[in-house]
Amino acid sequence: MKESLLFIVFNKRKNLKYKKNAILIFLFFTTLLIGTSIYVKSESENFKFFSDPLEQDYLYREFLSEISYNYNCKSSSGFLHLRFAYYKPNYYDDLYRIANYFQLSVDTLASVNNIFSQYIFDNSETLIIPNCEGIFVEYDKKIGLDNIAKLYSVNKDAILKINIKESEGRINDGEKIFLPLAHFTKQEKILFLGSLFRDPLRGKGILTSSFGQRIDPFTHKPTFHGGIDIAVKVGTQVYPAMPGKVSFTGYKGDYGYLVVVDHGYGYQTLYGHLSEIKVKTGTIVSYDDIIALSGNTGRTTGPHLHFEIKFEKQRVNPMDLLFLSNQ
Repeated sequence: MKESLLFIVFNKRKNLKYKKNAILIFLFFTTLLIGTSIYVKSESENFKFFSDPLEQDYLYREFLSEISYNYNCKSSSGFLHLRFAYYKPNYYDDLYRIANYFQLSVDTLASVNNIFSQYIFDNSETLIIPNCEGIFVEYDKKIGLDNIAKLYSVNKDAILKINIKESEGRINDGEKIFLPLAHFTKQEKILFLGSLFRDPLRGKGILTSSFGQRIDPFTHKPTFHGGIDIAVKVGTQVYPAMPGKVSFTGYKGDYGYLVVVDHGYGYQTLYGHLSEIKVKTGTIVSYDDIIALSGNTGRTTGPHLHFEIKFEKQRVNPMDLLFLSNQ
């Protein structure tokens, strides 16, 4: 799909072509932000752990057999009941190596474990492994199962077979559903690989403060810094890190003058301490649009841009998702 579809969902044109694309692209935005931590209450489920070495573990051989069976299943009614087990990575493991162990795609491991970027994989954390290739999305009855199946090239009957609870007999609106044998769309894959976000100052300025714990310049006490600071002269042009829709403009406490852009996929970017805002709330912006001028407003010790990336309303390290030439 073309890059422009990334923000067509925000376009309110009455043209039917745009409406159709908007419906389909909505599902784009939910795939990476839905993990098994939402779909499966891990703490209450008594999943088994794979033991080491894997080759001698009966559960591992059992899962490989089920994964292979589901992958080669010729009938939508033949898919096995979806189940999960835990894998504790070794120090030398990475996401691609683990995917190879279980003959699953990286898309599957990323979706099931809510790993939104290949750069944030932590091999000290336990992974959840499914017995079937596939990804999670959120079911929206306004879009309908037919459109979901078409977008991800998945058999509708297979989706019903693997997701419907016998006690309910239906898929509920807003429910997280598993799409067997599905993979990320092209745009989702690009985002996972970390190549969509761009430097909001396009190479200007100097990185002066990183994400994480730091000494607060006002209180001189350790505190958490939820973004990065790039020192730059007042009036420097600020661009969106990724296409999207402006969801907030105005003055907001310590941020000073602030612009917030929604990008879908559960992502937001924030641009703070601005001197001038060039866009209005609701504006659709692309990479080349100037959204603001940098400044020195709010709680600041000097002119700079404060830049944040949020995923599912949680601040994440921008350096995991974009490359800055000004560091």
